[in-house]
Amino acid sequence: MANAAESSQIVRFGEFELDLRTGELRSNGHHIILQEKPFQILTALLERPGEMVTREELIKRLWPAGTFVDFDLSLNKAVNRLREALEDSAEQPRFIETFPKRGYRFIPPVTRNGAGPAEASPTFTAQESNAALASGAIRWRSAGVAGLLMIVAMVSYFAWRRHSTVPSPPGRIMMAVLPFQNLTGDPEQEYLTDGLTEETIARLGGLQPERLGVIARTSVMGYKHGDKRLDQIGLELGVQYVLEGSVRRDRNRLRITAQLIQVNDQSHLWAQEYDRSPQDIIALQDDVAAGVTQEIQSRWAIELRNHPVHHPPANPEAYDAYLKGRYSLNRRTEQGLHNALGYFHAAIEADRGYALAYAGLADCYVLMLSNYDASAEATVLQARTAVNQALALDPGLGEPHAVLALITQNHDWNWKESEREFKLAMAADPADPTAHFWYSNGLMARGRFDEGFREMEIARRLDPMSLPIRISEGAQFYFARRYDDAMGECDHILEIEPSYAPAYLYRGLSYEQKGKWKEALSDLETAKRLDDSPPSAAMLGEAYALAGNKIRARQILSEMQVRAEREHVSPLYPAIIHTGLGDKDLAFSELAAAVEERDTNVLAIKVAPLYDPLRSDPRFADLIHRVGLPPN
Repeated sequence: MANAAESSQIVRFGEFELDLRTGELRSNGHHIILQEKPFQILTALLERPGEMVTREELIKRLWPAGTFVDFDLSLNKAVNRLREALEDSAEQPRFIETFPKRGYRFIPPVTRNGAGPAEASPTFTAQESNAALASGAIRWRSAGVAGLLMIVAMVSYFAWRRHSTVPSPPGRIMMAVLPFQNLTGDPEQEYLTDGLTEETIARLGGLQPERLGVIARTSVMGYKHGDKRLDQIGLELGVQYVLEGSVRRDRNRLRITAQLIQVNDQSHLWAQEYDRSPQDIIALQDDVAAGVTQEIQSRWAIELRNHPVHHPPANPEAYDAYLKGRYSLNRRTEQGLHNALGYFHAAIEADRGYALAYAGLADCYVLMLSNYDASAEATVLQARTAVNQALALDPGLGEPHAVLALITQNHDWNWKESEREFKLAMAADPADPTAHFWYSNGLMARGRFDEGFREMEIARRLDPMSLPIRISEGAQFYFARRYDDAMGECDHILEIEPSYAPAYLYRGLSYEQKGKWKEALSDLETAKRLDDSPPSAAMLGEAYALAGNKIRARQILSEMQVRAEREHVSPLYPAIIHTGLGDKDLAFSELAAAVEERDTNVLAIKVAPLYDPLRSDPRFADLIHRVGLPPN
C-alpha cells in the first residue's frame, strides 16, 4: 500500500490520473508517458487550478536563463503535445483554456490524495472581482454569461454606477450577448449555459427595440469557444457593447460571473458575480435576466415594454427538459429535432401549463415540415395543435404567432390572416429575426419588394451571421430582377462558406438571366454536386435547355422521373425543365399538379424569372389566382 507521501503525489482530474513522481499519465487503465515539457506545463497548471498561469511564468519554468530558443513557438508546441495527450481541443477545451497571448488555465476540479476537488477558481468578492478586472487579472474575453453578476451587492453597485461617466450613445444601441462559457468541467452542462444565453437575449430584446438592438443567438453562437478579439467581434456584428460571462460549479454551488464591455476601447463598464444552488436554477435565470435588464434600463434610460409575464415552469425538472430541448433543436439536424421533441414532451409531462414547451414543440414540427421527409398533413396538424396550446397558456408569446403565420402562409395560402399573425409575432417579440425573415419572404412572393427588403434588413441586422437570411436576401434580389446585387450577395456568402450550395444556385440563376451561360452552368452544376436535390436538378435542366443543350436537359428530366419512382418528387420540378424546353402544355400540367399538392415552393410563381416564358398564357393568371396571390 502506498504511504501518505506517495499518495500525495497522485493528482486526479476528469478521467485522468497523474503521478507527479514518474510523469506517468493514466486514463481508463491506459498508461501515457508525457514528454518533459508537456509534463512541466501540466504540473504548473495543476498547482493552480482555475487560475491563469501566464506564458512568462511557464517560459521561466521550462527554460533556464540563458537558453536561446523561440520561446513562443516552443511553448505552443509543448501545449499542443499536452492537449494531444489529454485528447483536448483549443476550440472546445475540456481541460486547458487559452488566454490568447497571455496564458492558460486548468478548467476542471482537481483532487489530491483522495481528497475532495480543489477549488476550480478562487472565490472573489464583488470588490475583489472588480479590482481584478481593473488590474487585468481576469481575461478580456472571460465568457458569455450575459448578465448575471449585477444582482450581487446591488446597493453598493448602484453607488458605483452613479459615478460612472460613460455617456448614453446617440441613436440606436446595438449589443451582443456572447455565449455563456461552460467552465464547470462537465460538457453535459452546455445546454444550461446556452439556455442562459438565450434567456438573456430574449429579455434584452424585449426592452425597447427602437433604442436597443440585440443580436440573435444564431449569430453569437458562432463565437462560442472562439478567441476573436472584441473589436473584431464588434466589427463583424455591428455592435457597440457586449455582455459576456461564465458559469462554474463549485462543490454544490453554481458561480456565475459576467461583465458589460464597451467594444471600441474594451473598457469594462461593470462586472459582478453571483452564487446559487443548482436546484435554484429557475430563480437564478430569472434574477440574472432581470438584473441585466435593470442595468441596461438604468444606464441608458431605456423603457421596459409592457409585455405579459411569461410564467416560469412549476418545477426544475420541466425547465431542465425544456433547456435540453432548445439545445437539441438549435442543432438543426434531423436527429436533433427528434431529440428535441422528446425533451419538450418531457417538459410538458412535468408541467402541463408550460407555454414555452408547447412553443418549442411547434418550432420542431414546422422545421420538420420545412426540411425533412415528414407527412405534411399530419405535421401541420401537430404544429397547429402545439401553437394553439402555447397561445392559450400565454397569448403574449411571439414565437407561436410566427409559427402560425408561417403555416397560414405556406399551407393555407391565407395571406391576409398570415400577415395579421406575423404582425402579432413581431409586436410581441420585435427582436426575433425569424418572424421578420419569414414575413419578408411572404412579402416577396406577393411582389411587395420594398416592404420585403425592409423586413429582411431588420432580420439581417438582428442576425448578421445567418446564412439562411443572407441567401434569402440574395434570392429576393434575383426575384426583383436585381441580378448584379444577387450575385454580389452570393459572392459574399461564398467567402464565408465556400460549400454553401444555395449561393451557387442563385448566382447561377442570375448569370442565366444575364445570358452568361458558361458561368451559369458552372455554378448550377456545382450547386447540384453539393446538394443533389430535385430543385438543384430542375434549375440545372432548365438552364441547359435554354442554353441550347436540350439533350442534357431531357437526360436530367429522365433522371428525375426515375427518382420519382422511389421517392416523392414535386411536379413543380419537372415543370421547370419543361418550361425551359418550351413544352408549355406539359409545364402547365405539372404546375397545376404542384398547386393541387399545395407545394410550398409554388408560392414564388408570381415573381420567379423562371416562369417568364409562361406569363402571357391565360393559364398562368389562373395559377396565380389559385395560389391566392394578387394579380400583377
